[in-house]
Amino acid sequence: MLETTSLALPRSRVNASLSVYAWTSLAFFFVLCYFWGVRYGDYLYALQENSVFLYTREYLARWLQTPDGALSYATSFLLQFAYYPLLGGVILAALGVTVQLILARLLPMRGVKYLLTFLPSCFYPVSTTWPSYYVFLPYNLPVTFGGQLALLICLLLFMPWRRVNKARVRMPLALLAIAALYPLAGFWSVFFGVLCALEELTRSQDVTTSAKRNARVVRAATLLIAAFVLPYLYFYAVYFQRMLVRNVLLQGLIEDVRYDKDVTTSFFTYGFAALSPLFVWLGYLACRVRALRVPSDDAKSLTRAQRKRLKALEEKTLRVEKRARSSKRKSDKNERAKDQTPAVEPTDNPEALATQQSRVQARLLWELWVVLMACMFLLAYHSRTFFDVFKSARALIRADWQTIIEVDQKNPFPHEALVGLRNLALYETGELSQRAFERPIGGLSAVAVTQRDNERARQGNGYYKLKMALHRMRRTAELNANFALVELQYCYWGQTNIGARVAMNNLIGVDDRAVSFFKTLAFAAMINGEERLARRYLYTLEQTLFHRHWARVALAYLDSPGFYDDVRDWRSDAQYQAIVDAQRARAQFASSLAEAAQRYRVCPEEVERLKSLIDNARLLRPPVDRALTPAIPTLAYITGLFNFEEYDQANEQRQELILLSALFQKKGEDFMAHADDYFARFKPGEAPKALEQGYATLRYIADKKTWDKGSYQFSDATRQGMADFIEFADYVGTHASAPEAQAYVRENFSGQYWGYLCDDSVFDYY
Repeated sequence: MLETTSLALPRSRVNASLSVYAWTSLAFFFVLCYFWGVRYGDYLYALQENSVFLYTREYLARWLQTPDGALSYATSFLLQFAYYPLLGGVILAALGVTVQLILARLLPMRGVKYLLTFLPSCFYPVSTTWPSYYVFLPYNLPVTFGGQLALLICLLLFMPWRRVNKARVRMPLALLAIAALYPLAGFWSVFFGVLCALEELTRSQDVTTSAKRNARVVRAATLLIAAFVLPYLYFYAVYFQRMLVRNVLLQGLIEDVRYDKDVTTSFFTYGFAALSPLFVWLGYLACRVRALRVPSDDAKSLTRAQRKRLKALEEKTLRVEKRARSSKRKSDKNERAKDQTPAVEPTDNPEALATQQSRVQARLLWELWVVLMACMFLLAYHSRTFFDVFKSARALIRADWQTIIEVDQKNPFPHEALVGLRNLALYETGELSQRAFERPIGGLSAVAVTQRDNERARQGNGYYKLKMALHRMRRTAELNANFALVELQYCYWGQTNIGARVAMNNLIGVDDRAVSFFKTLAFAAMINGEERLARRYLYTLEQTLFHRHWARVALAYLDSPGFYDDVRDWRSDAQYQAIVDAQRARAQFASSLAEAAQRYRVCPEEVERLKSLIDNARLLRPPVDRALTPAIPTLAYITGLFNFEEYDQANEQRQELILLSALFQKKGEDFMAHADDYFARFKPGEAPKALEQGYATLRYIADKKTWDKGSYQFSDATRQGMADFIEFADYVGTHASAPEAQAYVRENFSGQYWGYLCDDSVFDYY
């Protein structure tokens, strides 16, 4: 047996072991940076657009009116840096790695067990990406940054607290911390209290008598009760009239999902986020219970741990010696076996065996770490359509129309939100009439499930029930992904009344907590020519760190001579019109757009770009104040924007848009009422491509034999496409089901107006 005095590990081995852990944590930092800053960069940007941080005392006072207000305030402060997603990813990665390192210090784990310290920081990326629409509600933002931040604060408070040896000092400090944390971070005071109770229950010092053991249990029970009682006392003292009792312990976590009753979706929505601290509790409890078996003296604990490790090494050494002796006996008979005898006898160098074992543990740690990182990526929400919607929404803010078109072209199954954004981008680039029907015009991907899958699920098949539930959850996430910037998208389409109404409702409901609300209201006011109203919201945005430049560009536009050009006041209220006229009369315009840009120290080209957006939105605005929408639409079609009765009085560009609107809305009679006169203006095959294809399809529906015999001669591309399409349509009429025909048409004949021939309701499974 080796002597105890020789069990001290060499410093070189200790440093090498620490370097493995340090490199693992550093690699974890870069993995999180990539996850948040690159993979979910557009997602972070959308979150940032649905938050706002103002450097004013009034803004801070407004947040402090709720129990988790300080946490939400800090979250908004951090979230504003996601304006640059890579910077936001660095902040989230720093929080996650800091939590991991503190847990590694708090729960002394080495070897493969070190992997457990990564779990809390991995659960947050998973839990935060699944809630979909709900994370865009500003009062749910603590889930993203706030959860990690609150966990970090609790651990930083807990580490010095547990070092206090005197129980009569620890107890008041713990109770004071619980009472102070609740008004600042809500639920996380309960988390801190339970953590302290576990520490008291598992402390291994001063437990030599039953009286001291009982006192320890009493202290732990007191802290546990206080963790749940103190929040309710605070609630009755401060928030009795303004807060629901059932939400007392939910403050600081994701808001209760009131709209979604689906069990599977709800589980992913707030199950992971709400229960992720539980994994920390369980891990800490397991380690503390294990620590009860270790003597109280730290020096003895360390010696015993070393003895246990090296006892295993000694047993391995004996086995190697036995094999060496066996090899030596065989060497007399076989000279080649003698050469394979170990060059260095492990008995003489147990340190070498320890080093070898350390390397094996390090290799195993890295292998399992890679598996854990892969699981984090796979469990996080990953859908191409989901990412594409957010990338297009971010491009919409920058008016980057080419990016929107490129994103749509790469997605084989466009989401309705992508269709709406694509049509807007085509309109802004002047290509809508040519390319409107190059791609499918709406619907969701039908690849994941089929009607047969749905029928088997209804029959009770467990596998298909799970498959349908997961598909429904994915479908819900993708349907709601466009809600990130929906009210601003309304305004780009010219529906300023709807966009402003939605933004104002949200603004009032969440108390000024989203940049997108201010942008929408300012944009709508600029379209309507309401200068004072626009300035009200722009002055607020000017107080932000990263959106002040956009606000100054808009303020320069308000001072430019072209602000009131083509406002098209359609309101009949004489008093309102008088106010608008008075505003125009006293407006202090700059002499030129360049002078207005110089006033606010912004680029004239940016002001000109904003003016172009406003002018196009004014062109699309309906002739009357219509805000009729049965539900918040995804704007897949240009609906409600045009009145077909105004076709004869409209200019040529607007007539073209009205005909396109008729095709999008499947109003063939309205289209054909004006089509003959419209196409008479063009030479054969030179009419806008999208209108020509729609015209050919409607003529085919009216008369399958003479559809191409009219006065307008279709282009060769349209004729060939229609010939292929007619042949296919005749075939599938007797040989294929509707869903199969729909999928085939989308893939091969999207250039034709397939919507008239194949009913897209086959995608509505639920």
